[in-house]
Amino acid sequence: MLTLSHAQSFASVALANVVTEYPYKLDQLLTDGRDLAPPRRLHPVFWGSYDWHSSVEMHWVLVRLRRLAPGGFAASEARAALG
Repeated sequence: MLTLSHAQSFASVALANVVTEYPYKLDQLLTDGRDLAPPRRLHPVFWGSYDWHSSVEMHWVLVRLRRLAPGGFAASEARAALG
């Protein structure tokens, strides 16, 4: 069972991750100098966290928490991050 305390803890971790651009693990094929860019430009939607996959997972956590505990955590912050 998801408690309010757990929801707040999960939301806190996810919200901190989705706005953290560096450090970032880049896995990209570079064909010339124009291919190298910062995470925000390479992955405009999922640039936060350590890598793209982690960012997707943290966004999923926020979406899931909005469904399971709609008013029980930082819902307005989650909405802003998901926007």
